[in-house]
Amino acid sequence: MSKKTIKYGEGGLAGNYSPLIPFSCIFDIPVGLIILISKEYRAGDIFNIEKIDSLLKDRRDLIFYLYQRRLENPLLEFMIHPNFEEAEDMYKQFMNTRYKDILNNCVHTGIYELCLLLKDNNDIDLGIYYTRKEELELLESDPELQSIHFLDGRELIEKIDNFSQFFINTLYGSFIVGLMKRLTHRNIYVLDYKYNFNEDGEFVDAPSVIAFESERNTLNIINAYDISRLRKE
Repeated sequence: MSKKTIKYGEGGLAGNYSPLIPFSCIFDIPVGLIILISKEYRAGDIFNIEKIDSLLKDRRDLIFYLYQRRLENPLLEFMIHPNFEEAEDMYKQFMNTRYKDILNNCVHTGIYELCLLLKDNNDIDLGIYYTRKEELELLESDPELQSIHFLDGRELIEKIDNFSQFFINTLYGSFIVGLMKRLTHRNIYVLDYKYNFNEDGEFVDAPSVIAFESERNTLNIINAYDISRLRKE
């Protein structure tokens, strides 16, 4: 499989410039979730609030910590007694009941700035894919993003062949399964969250990697953040 790393701010999108970027690549939802927990779920013995508070003394510390995490579910990083099944159940409950509040606390990733660079280029047809009304509301409320085309699932199915680059922040999930069935000879940009890679820096052994490779797609790595901005001088 062809693979290259694209550093933050380099650009380097290959082929015809028509990228599709999911909402979750542009807004860091796990950061919003942990900040919400720090504000409203301090009681009890589920989460290590002291650890969260320590990281939130400088929000960059929390962003960097979650950026470097090895487990995709962020709750596992802060549970006093980590349990995968419990963490998955809690994550779903938060997403189902507090999603708007989570989004109100989330931050932009570096891909947001990439969108701002791409949207004013007449040669680039950029699309942002959203899955929920709360995401659409946030996108529509941002004046910087108004010239970008927002697509829901139905429109994506109709127009997926119009896109030549696809951004993903995970190698699992329903969105990825859908791409596995449809993409061939495309460029796929995987955000460089640590959970997408093994200890040797190679992609984790996910079915999507094999599926993308078998259809001659090219997997590239792209920075989710300009890491220099998250490091203290």
